[in-house]
Amino acid sequence: MSSQHKESGKARRSRSFPSLPFAAQHQAAMGVAGSSPRSNAARPARAPRSVRSLTPVRQVPGPVGGKRDVNRRKHEQRILVAARRLFLRRGIDCVTVDQIATRARIAKGSFYRYYRNQAALVRALFAPIEQRLAAIYAACSAGLAETQDPSGLLGAYIALGGSLAALLNDAPEEVLLYLQECRGPKSTSRQPIHRVAELLLQQTRQVTEQAMQHGLLRRADPYLTALAVIGSTERVMYAHLTDQDAQPSIAAGPALIELFLSGVINQDLR
Repeated sequence: MSSQHKESGKARRSRSFPSLPFAAQHQAAMGVAGSSPRSNAARPARAPRSVRSLTPVRQVPGPVGGKRDVNRRKHEQRILVAARRLFLRRGIDCVTVDQIATRARIAKGSFYRYYRNQAALVRALFAPIEQRLAAIYAACSAGLAETQDPSGLLGAYIALGGSLAALLNDAPEEVLLYLQECRGPKSTSRQPIHRVAELLLQQTRQVTEQAMQHGLLRRADPYLTALAVIGSTERVMYAHLTDQDAQPSIAAGPALIELFLSGVINQDLR
């Protein structure tokens, strides 16, 4: 190609884009996206990578109670049931998303439409347990605040034992999974279970200290007392869920609380 032809080509491009520098003219002539100020202004700003990573996986489809919402909840529940059974059989750290998807009869990609990862699934599995435990201990704390005698103390603690036994009857598989995993090493997937364990210890210690402050329990280390209560209660629950000869939980819960109180109640109040 002659220099005359090259010059004429440059001249044509200059006439087509008179206000742009040569590099921008070349990009526009070659059709490069975002080359002109106009195209950049029209394009919405892209969020930084750190912000995009925090964006929710999905938005809830349709209004609450609508057909799409009902279908979504059914799929979530099916995934939870499949995961719970695999966790009970193999342990949380030995189960993969692939295995959960296969058990739930969904594609692996569909799993991530409902849960960001396996830890999010475990968190959804134990969120109702955590909320119910918080309500149970709040009721016990309120009962202790109102009582000034041993009979009131006994009633508040027996009500606590009955509520925990009812939780065991309503969610036996979740409770058994908790008992199997709560003493396992810390991991991302097991984190929601350790959160429930910390809640139990914190709340049990709190109601123990509250009873001691009222003079309803004899003075002892509240931390050790809470550990003793939790350890014995969890052992009874585990026996109920795995041993056919164990006492029914509805009767065992209050009986265990009464047995414990017989050893720690303030002797001056008997």
